[in-house]
Amino acid sequence: MATARPVQLNAAKQNAHSLKDVYLTFQRVVTIPSGRTILALMSNGKEYVVHLSDIPETDSSGIQSCRVSRHRDYVLVIQESGNRIDLPWDAVLYHAEPDYPYYKGRASQQREEKETAQRIGAQLRALRKRRGLTVTALAQAAGMERPNLSRLEHGKHLPSLATLERVAKALRVPVAELVAAD
Repeated sequence: MATARPVQLNAAKQNAHSLKDVYLTFQRVVTIPSGRTILALMSNGKEYVVHLSDIPETDSSGIQSCRVSRHRDYVLVIQESGNRIDLPWDAVLYHAEPDYPYYKGRASQQREEKETAQRIGAQLRALRKRRGLTVTALAQAAGMERPNLSRLEHGKHLPSLATLERVAKALRVPVAELVAAD
């Protein structure tokens, strides 16, 4: 008769497993009176404050309502404008937990985001010039303000997927062409 031996997980799997156990679920979420901030209470007892201004998919309106999903793995935020955002647990940690490996404040994460923003900006500028468009003309075609497009071209801001889609549509190229590494 064979004896059962415990299976040993490698360190990466153990870390991922413990991170998932600790952070995966929300207990509850409340809106902070400012109207543009939520307080997320996690199953491990930690509390995180997330400002809507940090979330690229949000608009400038306040929060109408927010609630934890049925499986407790994301928060549904509905803004006064009707905009709906699914905010998963890892996005909360990205914005609010300095010990999270992918925290936005880590130097390596900031460096990666800066390099990505600069690469996308250079590609965007090259495509715009190839099409013979001014920054103002492309901004209008993409439905955005000229200074915002200029910030993208200069690699000062990492665009959201929605912004990339609008700019790609205005340039008549697939999004992949804007984000592809040379």
